[in-house]
Amino acid sequence: MRLHMNRIIILIAIIIGALVILSNYSRLKTWDLYRRNDPRELKMLSKRYSINGYFHTERSRITKVIILTYYRSGSSFFGEIFKNNKEILYMYEPLKFLEVKYGNLNLQIVGQPFLREILNCNFESSTFLDICKESYKMAWKNIFKANNISDIFDRCKNRSLKVAKIIRLNDLELLASYFGSDTAIIHLMRDPRGVFNSRKSLSVKHAPNQTPHQFRIADITNTCKSIVMNMKFIATLRDSVYKHPIDGPIVKQYKYNEYAYDPLNTAKGVYETLNMSLPTAVEKWIDDHTKITTDHDASSTKRNSSSVPTRWMHELNKNIIHEIQNISYCAEAIKMMGFEIMN
Repeated sequence: MRLHMNRIIILIAIIIGALVILSNYSRLKTWDLYRRNDPRELKMLSKRYSINGYFHTERSRITKVIILTYYRSGSSFFGEIFKNNKEILYMYEPLKFLEVKYGNLNLQIVGQPFLREILNCNFESSTFLDICKESYKMAWKNIFKANNISDIFDRCKNRSLKVAKIIRLNDLELLASYFGSDTAIIHLMRDPRGVFNSRKSLSVKHAPNQTPHQFRIADITNTCKSIVMNMKFIATLRDSVYKHPIDGPIVKQYKYNEYAYDPLNTAKGVYETLNMSLPTAVEKWIDDHTKITTDHDASSTKRNSSSVPTRWMHELNKNIIHEIQNISYCAEAIKMMGFEIMN
């Protein structure tokens, strides 16, 4: 009997020891993967080691804002409401360099933790800054508006609000899991037909077996798929808000049309969400840049803003409009945004 009890005690001790070892190994492995940004396993770990859900009892002061959008969706125009505020550090597509290094597919995995470190001004490891230094034509100056690399840390630490515009991440839900209640994420979207019309003026690098038009159709299909996925996530999040207070980031959704038709009041609404007042300098910028009679440059932020959202109706061939509307994801996105399908 005593021998049997001793065996049981030894077995229990072995099990406890194994659990401790596994726990320590898991933490060490997680840190090692995060430090190395291992794209093979980071996606799996991101769901296990992200923040706990979206519910809390008291919201923190917003210190970080992420504009998650899609290229040619009016984000440069929208971003000016932050860029023209001297109290804000506005970062223009900080993940651009990482896409060059890791590729777009791996960026969907490593981009979120990198962005979190950037917005937290954690440049001590210098991994991100090293990648910036390696980039072409010192383009990091366009991101941070700094004279040299060493200025970036000081500029980041001395601004009460950091804003980053992102067009290279697709999954809003995954992005939100990396940030807490001190963050606001703005999902900026645009009618897919307007997006296509704006993109058609850009040169594309298509596959040898593709025409430029085929590439653009595949491209807008992927954009519509992301829009639908992210809008559905926001819908489920909105449903949960009525039952529980939010523990994750504030998530707000804007259509480009809203801002283009009424930029001043839309900007005031954005700032109110952040518990801030719209500065006079931003109001002046809006007044000076939204009443231009001509705007031929596709990337310009000077325009008669109210004329832009419906321009695709006059500039796109009817067959192309129908082709876009016949893409199931695009038709769904158009309807979810509250726009009409053209007959």
